[in-house]
Amino acid sequence: MNWVGLNTLIIREVGRFFSVYRQTVLPGLISSALYILIFGFTLEQRISEIDGVSYTWFILPGLIMM
Repeated sequence: MNWVGLNTLIIREVGRFFSVYRQTVLPGLISSALYILIFGFTLEQRISEIDGVSYTWFILPGLIMM
């Protein structure tokens, strides 16, 4: 395995990620927050509980994994 090439690739990709984090991280955070605001709090009034957990706390792990 070419360790110099691997190291160069890692450094370049990490640098690229931090230079465009507004395009990679922020859209996911914004869409998850909007999903919780729109669907979470609206449907939570209609869905009482799921196995003793509120609807918002029920969907939160799935949104984090997205």
